[in-house]
Amino acid sequence: MRNGACFVAHRSDVLIERVELFKNFAVVSEKREALSRLRIFDFGSGEWSEIAFPEPVYAASGGGNPEYDTGLFRYRYQSFITPPSVFECDMTTGRATMLKQDEVLGGYDPAQYCSERLWATARDGTRVPLSIVYRKGFQRDGMGALFLTAYGSYGYGTAASFPARA
Repeated sequence: MRNGACFVAHRSDVLIERVELFKNFAVVSEKREALSRLRIFDFGSGEWSEIAFPEPVYAASGGGNPEYDTGLFRYRYQSFITPPSVFECDMTTGRATMLKQDEVLGGYDPAQYCSERLWATARDGTRVPLSIVYRKGFQRDGMGALFLTAYGSYGYGTAASFPARA
């Protein structure tokens, strides 16, 4: 990154939402394929890495990083299955540690559910993301009930969120 070189190059399939700068790192929050991505740049090595998330459909964003001279990046994460959580990622190793997770009352067991990312093709050829969640063992034979919610257009979609009141 010398002599006016570009730090984050334009990619037509990516929306850059935010850049957070630290003494030795930068974190770029971006949207790609209708999902939030958190990419870390190490100024020392010149290498990029991406924070890995355990589910195919989720929402993630930076979450309160006031210290400039730190190697830890705090972020928020949730999905249709995982309640709102706060993690801290060691930007050197990529190891994430959960610091907090909202409590779910009533015996909720996330292991009983699955989520998937599917794609539909619109008449104009545009790929449209579909995010689904269901209880394990559900027969996808067209006979079960469906509750459809959300909408997305013009680069904005409804993020995956945990149904706290369900």
